[in-house]
Amino acid sequence: MLNAWRSIPEIPLRLAGGGPLEEWVRETTKDMPNVEYLGFFPHKKIAELLNETYAVILPSIWYETFGLVVLEAYSARVPVIATNVGALAAIVNHGQTGLLFGRKNPRDLAEKILWLWNHPKERDRMGRSGRKEFEKKYTAERNYQILMEIYNRTIERHKMQ
Repeated sequence: MLNAWRSIPEIPLRLAGGGPLEEWVRETTKDMPNVEYLGFFPHKKIAELLNETYAVILPSIWYETFGLVVLEAYSARVPVIATNVGALAAIVNHGQTGLLFGRKNPRDLAEKILWLWNHPKERDRMGRSGRKEFEKKYTAERNYQILMEIYNRTIERHKMQ
């Protein structure tokens, strides 16, 4: 991601999070005036940060099981730019709720970021689509309905035996 950002110095990046690469990130970004490293960000402050966010970027190289941060972005009407691998590729609908880019491909990532930056109407449309996806599939109420449907089908199957 940082290699991608070197090629788009006109676009600001705010990095939130901590972990074993924190010192490396601080060192790497100190000569990048368009990058602000926020470090660890408390979960209760995520909503505030999302309200100021143009897009959420997930450059994961791993096969994630499920991207909770994607749902947080969708709930805030923020499109997601994610690696085209694993569950992220299944949750992010390319061109609808965000954009997908090739794994370990900084050029592709930079192109997607630049495209979204230069197309604010599309960015807003994707944000609205993400919110609709969130409401359709991921709210507590919807998950309760799905769980109850599973329980009812299981009970009915058991009665037939």
